[in-house]
Amino acid sequence: MLDPPVRCVVAVPVSGTSYKRMAERARADAERGLRVLRIALRESRGVHDDQLRFRLGEAYAFGDRLSGWDRDPGRPTR
Repeated sequence: MLDPPVRCVVAVPVSGTSYKRMAERARADAERGLRVLRIALRESRGVHDDQLRFRLGEAYAFGDRLSGWDRDPGRPTR
């Protein structure tokens, strides 16, 4: 289940035998992609800085059958 407000989902190809390590690699790749996206969007005059405040959520999934979540250690609990 996705935490609200979810407006989009990112898919990152990973492979391996350890789901934990694959999730870590996928998160790092997705964060890198978001940084590149912010830089590219910042060049557009029509995009305000407030619109560039997006982040990755805690949930992840490997196909339809396996999913999980990993809380960022620096993020407070709800």
